[in-house]
Amino acid sequence: MLTLEQECTHAKLQLAQLQFELLVREPRRGRSQAIPAVEPRRQEGATGRLRVGQSRTPLETYTLVLRRKDEAVQPAQQATLARFTAASQRDERVIASFLGGSYATNTSDAYSDLDLYLITTDEAYAAFFAEREAFLKQLGEAVLQEDFNDFGFDMILFIFTNGVEGELALGREGAFDLLHGGPFTPLIDKKGILTEKIFPWNKPTEAAQRETCRHLLYWFWRDLSHFAKVVARNHLWAAQGDLEKLRLTCLNLIHLQYDPTDWPAEYLNLDTAPEEQLQVLHLTFVPPERTALLQAMTICVSFYREHAIALAKRFNLLYPADLDKVVCNQVEKRCQLQLKS
Repeated sequence: MLTLEQECTHAKLQLAQLQFELLVREPRRGRSQAIPAVEPRRQEGATGRLRVGQSRTPLETYTLVLRRKDEAVQPAQQATLARFTAASQRDERVIASFLGGSYATNTSDAYSDLDLYLITTDEAYAAFFAEREAFLKQLGEAVLQEDFNDFGFDMILFIFTNGVEGELALGREGAFDLLHGGPFTPLIDKKGILTEKIFPWNKPTEAAQRETCRHLLYWFWRDLSHFAKVVARNHLWAAQGDLEKLRLTCLNLIHLQYDPTDWPAEYLNLDTAPEEQLQVLHLTFVPPERTALLQAMTICVSFYREHAIALAKRFNLLYPADLDKVVCNQVEKRCQLQLKS
C-alpha cells in the first residue's frame, strides 16, 4: 500500500513520462501538445488563458492550480489531479478538461474537494459515458461512485479510498456551455475550445426570483396546514419534519431579502444576513415534543409574516392574506392554541 506522498511522486513520474513523449514525437492532428501557459484573468471565465506559443506541462499546471493559494494542499489531491490530467491527455475521446470550484476561484481550504470537468467529442460521448467507471478507476479506487444529473448534465460523485472527494462533470463538444459557471482553470485543451472561453455565473433573473418569492409565500401555508394535522394526530416526528420545512422557508426569505442576486440556498451562504435575524430562528431547534414544537411553529409564523409581507411588496406580489386567515383558523382548531394575527 503506497503512502499519499508515494502516490503523488508516482503520479508526477507518470506525467513527466507523458511530457517527454509529447516533446519527442511528431505532433499529429487532433492531439494536444504540451498544455499552454496559465495566465490569471480577473474577469469572469477562465482563471487561466491559453496563449499560442507558450507551453506548460500538465505537471506544472496542476502544481500551479493546487499551490497557487496554499502550499499545504493534500498530496492525495495533487496525485488525483495529476492522474486526471494524464488520463484526459491519453484518452483520444477527450478533447478538453478543466478544474472548477474553490481551487479555480482561489477560495480553497483544507476541506475543499475537487471539481473536475471533462469534454469529449460529440461522436464519442455515448461510448465514453458507458465506460465512465473505467475512466474513473484511473484516478483512484472509489468507495463511492454515484451518477447525478439534476443540473441538466451528467456528473459522477466520488470518494476514493485515500479520502479524496469530488465531482466529475461530463460534457460534449457541441453542448458544454451550461456545464459550468464561473472561473475555471484549463488542464487539457486539444482543440482550443477553452481558449477565451467564459462560463457565465448561473444567476437568477428578476422574474425567476419573483416566482421563487411567490412559491415561498404560498407553500409556507401548505406546510403549516400539514404540520397542524400531524400534531393533532400526535405524529410528532412527522411534525418535526414539517417544522424543518417552515424554517427553511424562513431562511429562503432571508436570502431573498439580503442577497436577491443569488438563488436562495437554505442554510448555505447566510453571511449577509444580520445575526440578530438568525438568532430568532435558533429557538426553533427543539426536540419532538408537542409543546416545544408548537412554540417553535409560532416563532416561524411570526418570522414569516414579518419578512413575507415586505418581500411581497418588493416583488409586486399580492400577499395571500385570505390563505393566511384560513390556515391559521385550521391550526388553532387542530392544535388548540391562539395564533397572533
